Amino acid sequence: MCVIVRASIEYVCANDRVLAVDRAADQRTARVQLGGEEILLRRADTAAQEKYSNADYSLYLQGERAMLERSGQVLYGPC
Repeated sequence: MCVIVRASIEYVCANDRVLAVDRAADQRTARVQLGGEEILLRRADTAAQEKYSNADYSLYLQGERAMLERSGQVLYGPC
C-alpha cells in the first residue's frame, strides 16, 4: 500500500484557528508559521504518530489530526 503525504496542509483547530504545516519531501523536517515567525522542527522517532520538535516546540501529526505545543502547553489543538 502506498501512502501519499502532502508537503503542505492546513489543519483547522479549535476556535477555527488554522495551523499551516509544511513538510520537507523527505519528511525529516517540518515548518509552521506562528505569529509571523517561521519555526523549523526536526522529525523525532515515535511509534504511534509523526512528531517534529526543537528545543521549545513539538508538533504531533496523525492522519487528519494535529497539535502544536510549546514547553508542554498546547498552542493549537485539537486540530
